[in-house]
Amino acid sequence: MRTPPADLCDAAVAAAVAAHWSIPRTRSATPRGVRQPPLAAHGTERALVRSADAVADSCARTAELDAALATAHALHHRCGLEFVVAPHLNADRALLSVSGRYALAVYPYLERSADAPADKGQLLSMISAVHAATSEVAGLVLVNDLTLPDRAALEAVLAGAGPDRSCGPFAAHFATLVRPHRWQLGPALDRHDVVAAALGAERSGWVATPWGSQTQ
Repeated sequence: MRTPPADLCDAAVAAAVAAHWSIPRTRSATPRGVRQPPLAAHGTERALVRSADAVADSCARTAELDAALATAHALHHRCGLEFVVAPHLNADRALLSVSGRYALAVYPYLERSADAPADKGQLLSMISAVHAATSEVAGLVLVNDLTLPDRAALEAVLAGAGPDRSCGPFAAHFATLVRPHRWQLGPALDRHDVVAAALGAERSGWVATPWGSQTQ
């Protein structure tokens, strides 16, 4: 996201970071092109990026985020994979700190340019290195259960039910978009179930991935 959420101001984030990471805030900015709602802080000695994820409505989301951050921390510090950007431990030796409905994390700020195209060979080398570290992070990384998030809501819409407003402000638009394609989406869901069952039957060859889960 390029715009911080309306219910999370700089002052609240700065106060939480100062309290849990003992990092003073001197100025802040919003970096562009970052998936999570970020706030960048430049302390007296080092530059940092603070990220925030909305987790108050989902215990599962908190667990997923905690596992992903713990995996990244282990890959960087335990496995020596310096290309993995790991969050900083806070004063409680934790990687997350919950403030209101958000979970906060603090990362080193990296001076990088995204203008140049990615080097495919380098990307493959990094992915291979993460795969090779699977045994080191097996107790931290989440295993992908191959389920589709919000599948029940999708199937209800395909069956002709009204959009579930609890799924978000775009539920009605989503229903309008997918209903004309129900004849293709139904068989696609069936194929997904067949493939997921086949993959889930044998997990001995699964590896850790850069997305914080295990897959084949």
